[in-house]
Amino acid sequence: MSLEIRRSKGLAATQRQQPRPSATVLSMQELERLKLKISGVDLDKEEAMQRERDKEAKHQASCNMVKNWRNTIEGQRLKRLENLKVKEIKEEEERVKIDEEEAEFQAARRQELIDRAKTLLYYQTDRLKGFHSGLLLSEILKEREAQIAFKKQRSDMYKDRDQMYQRYQEELREKTKVADTLAAQERSKAVSEIAAYQAKQISEHATAKKKERERQLEEQTAIDKETQRWQEIEKEKEMQAERKKLILRQELNDLIMSNRTFARMKEEQEKMQQAECELFAKAKKNMTKMRKQKEAEIHRELQGHQEKIAKHIESMVEEKVSNEDELIAKAVAEQDAKRERIEREKAEKQMKSAAEIDECCREMISEQERKRREMREHEQELLRQRVEQDQRFHANNLQKEQKKIREAKEVEKFLKAQMVEKEERERMEREEEKTHQQKNLSLLKVEENQFQEYAGQVIQETKERDLNTFPLKKASKRGSGGGHGPVFSAKGEVRPSYQPCASPIVELPSYASKEVPLAWKPSNTKKRMGFNW
Repeated sequence: MSLEIRRSKGLAATQRQQPRPSATVLSMQELERLKLKISGVDLDKEEAMQRERDKEAKHQASCNMVKNWRNTIEGQRLKRLENLKVKEIKEEEERVKIDEEEAEFQAARRQELIDRAKTLLYYQTDRLKGFHSGLLLSEILKEREAQIAFKKQRSDMYKDRDQMYQRYQEELREKTKVADTLAAQERSKAVSEIAAYQAKQISEHATAKKKERERQLEEQTAIDKETQRWQEIEKEKEMQAERKKLILRQELNDLIMSNRTFARMKEEQEKMQQAECELFAKAKKNMTKMRKQKEAEIHRELQGHQEKIAKHIESMVEEKVSNEDELIAKAVAEQDAKRERIEREKAEKQMKSAAEIDECCREMISEQERKRREMREHEQELLRQRVEQDQRFHANNLQKEQKKIREAKEVEKFLKAQMVEKEERERMEREEEKTHQQKNLSLLKVEENQFQEYAGQVIQETKERDLNTFPLKKASKRGSGGGHGPVFSAKGEVRPSYQPCASPIVELPSYASKEVPLAWKPSNTKKRMGFNW
């Protein structure tokens, strides 16, 4: 910027030196302002950016200056942060080292567990179980011999102990006999004392019982007197109750007689009313209500005054006869009018129904004609559609047959390819099976060698412990399978079992015989084959 200012000053001086007819004199600030305006530079923005750059440069210089100071708060903070980072790096290295050691330990632990599992699985095989059973049998035989020796030693010891015990029992028997004699004498003395005491108590109890008996006799006499007096009172009460019952029974008989008289009168009245009701059956429904009311009224009046009831009944009967005549006449007239109205309405309904039936018949005939026409048109349309469907069906069948032929050719081609692929796969499987069998035979040989080595060590230790080694030698013979047959070296030292042809399904014995007995019977053979003849 200073270079531009100097250039502008030189340019201004040159311009001032050159004579011009008209010139405007500008100050340096005004000239700079015009130049910046022409160049499009914002002076304020440039100044602000320059101040920010200067401030940032000063801050960076200050940071670089105080970066290594140790006597300031910021320097101490940075030192602590640096120490913390170094500490974290060391701790991370320690953790990585511990993790590596832990991984190595876990790997060794896993390998140890795997070896242990393999050993346990090997111990779970049938052959090892049989060998261990032989070892257990050897231990049992040894224990049995030790128990027999201990039993013999114990029986000898028991003989001496029995003699000592017999002498002790004899001495104890003598002491017990003397003690029993002394105890019997003491018991006899105690019994005599108890007998005297009991005799004294018996006499005292007899005297007390006599006095108690006399007292009870006196009490019984007093109780008898009180009982006799109470019985007399109760007898008097019963006689009074009997008299009351007789009075009540007489009153009840009078009431029953009055009720019977009332029932007889009521029965006669009902008979009379029944006869009247039969004459006027058509108006029975309306008269029944009135009769019930009148009967209730008559019943209330009959209870108090029989003569009044009779007179009232006569007056009510006369009044009822007159009222019933009027009601019957009125009912007959109403019934006739109703019957005529019903017959007239019935005739009108019949005429109207006949007209409606005629109209309905005409409509039904026209509707049936229309339906027959529509049915014929529909059948023709169905026939046309069926013909079209048959044509389409035949065309589709032809296409399907052609498609089936193409698909059959493709399937035949695919099946041929599958057969070739299957033959190749079976050949490869046979080769793999053969390789697998060879590996299996080698593994079986290795296992057999390991077993024989393990069995030899166990048998040697058993000999050192002075145990019977026959079960172990029998269980450790060469060949797996546990059978009685020969050993097949070509199949991994396998000793299979052989089953005879006889009916009992057992293994062949391990011994050889010069004779070959008949191992089956024709009847058993027919039975196994399922023949019934």
